[in-house]
Amino acid sequence: MTEYIIETKDLTKRFGKDFAVNSVNMKIERGQIYGLLGRNGAGKTTTMCMLLNLSKPSSGEIKLFGKDYKKHPKENYSKIGSIIETPGFYENLNAVENLKIIAKLRGNYNRKTIDDVLNLVCLYDAKYKKFKDFSLGMKQRLGIAASIMHSPELLILDEPINGLDPVGIKEIRALLKTLAHDYGTTILISSHILSEIEHIADVIGVMDHGNLIEELSKEELKNRLNKHADFKVSDIQLASEILKQSGFRENIDFIVKKTPENNTSIRLFNHLDLRDEINEKFVKSGIKVSELMLCEENLEEISENMKTKMREFLQRMDKKTKETVIKAAEYMNMGTEQYTKRVRLLLQTGAVFWFVASLISHTELSNDTVLNAVSEFAEGAAIGMILCGIIFTSRYGHRIRAFKERLFKRH
Repeated sequence: MTEYIIETKDLTKRFGKDFAVNSVNMKIERGQIYGLLGRNGAGKTTTMCMLLNLSKPSSGEIKLFGKDYKKHPKENYSKIGSIIETPGFYENLNAVENLKIIAKLRGNYNRKTIDDVLNLVCLYDAKYKKFKDFSLGMKQRLGIAASIMHSPELLILDEPINGLDPVGIKEIRALLKTLAHDYGTTILISSHILSEIEHIADVIGVMDHGNLIEELSKEELKNRLNKHADFKVSDIQLASEILKQSGFRENIDFIVKKTPENNTSIRLFNHLDLRDEINEKFVKSGIKVSELMLCEENLEEISENMKTKMREFLQRMDKKTKETVIKAAEYMNMGTEQYTKRVRLLLQTGAVFWFVASLISHTELSNDTVLNAVSEFAEGAAIGMILCGIIFTSRYGHRIRAFKERLFKRH
């Protein structure tokens, strides 16, 4: 059975009317490196803050290590290490002194542990160097050292490779892979550098405008890297005709593509193994082929395609929502008329009961025990019905009318 370290269900965070995170459903297995990708403002940091209980969700559920994060905070968060944004240390203290303070605050100080984690993050030789003299990569590695001193089962890292040079990125990448594969640490890492996360993560989740657009495993990602061949040709019309005569379908097997330099080219998607034969046909037909390239769609293009699909989906949903609201408004209008008739009937029935009660009380039959009881019942029913009618008309009727008006104002 699969063990999930992190599970979220419809996790949402609103700031006023704006959604920072919108109904995120995420599952991260033990030992995985999960890469959360998205541009700045996509909702990555807010999601991590909610997982760490640094920000309260507006709605939704969070489970850590299979347990509700609210019911088992001490047990859960003692097994988590994290870096949100920039790690903070004392500038004039060295690496050992900074880690010693953090360990003592946690109540688990052990000098050997400090030496071990510094060795793990390749900072052992710089352990007596002051923090202010560290490079950005060294500062990030010291932050990771601080977050793994207590041997956490889960590591949550917000943009740990942000601002690093290629050497620093390579070091962090190697460190994270060591923690996951050798120590079994589950890692949730966020970044806006798509090509780097591709090399680190086992599973990639793409976020945009607070929505988790799609999750991809490494294998799925490879399958999504669509290969195609681009032919830059002198006669686009003739080249298209040759492909059609050879059995290729336009807009399915190939497309005519305009380049940024206003040149036209043929992009072939299927039967790429025949590209040399196609090139030969073009040349024999008098077409000059200035360039033939075998290309592969990169992760940025995949992300843009996902975003486009997501926008189209939201537009369709928005259209359906509008149709539903209009129908609801029409139904509410019809319901209000029926409601008014029922209230009127209630008042009229109450008036009739009141009349019967008054009639009995002013006749000689008022001394009759049975009729007296009927009179009292009629009087009570009349008062109840009239009061209900007044209350419904003044309060609930107003609410229904106001709600209906708000619905129609949107359209």
